[in-house]
Amino acid sequence: TRLAEYSSTHRVFRWCEAELQQESRVLIK
Repeated sequence: TRLAEYSSTHRVFRWCEAELQQESRVLIK
């Protein structure tokens, strides 16, 4: 349903955000 769809999308977004933060941390170092 809509809520499940949103939660899975949100989870993917959070994962991407975490990946980007790790990437930028590596670049800064």
